[in-house]
Amino acid sequence: MLQSAEAGCPVCRKPGFSDFGVVAQAPASNDPIVQMREAQRQANAVYAAKLMEAYAERNKEIHAAVEAAVKDADANGKDPLVAKRDAHAKATKATEAAYEAKLKQLKAENRAALEAAKKKGAAKS
Repeated sequence: MLQSAEAGCPVCRKPGFSDFGVVAQAPASNDPIVQMREAQRQANAVYAAKLMEAYAERNKEIHAAVEAAVKDADANGKDPLVAKRDAHAKATKATEAAYEAKLKQLKAENRAALEAAKKKGAAKS
């Protein structure tokens, strides 16, 4: 396979020429099945990116709560490990409902995008 020099190495993501040679971009196909699968791949890539974003947002909230609890425990002379454990459990439970709702919404959006790609592909063939 060939890869452009701008894309960089697929393993280490460093820009420039990769050890795997130069890969040419595959030409766009007129086949409706290929187009449908490409649309599905794009929808899944967007879904995966949004999942990672939702996960990162939740972990950011949890981390902030844990850091605050550890700081408070240190200031009050309590065991910071116990405070960290308890704060993590509480923050996880507190953010669970919103996180699950976000995941449900993202899954519905992904299914809708996949169905739209499937209908578009079926209409062309």
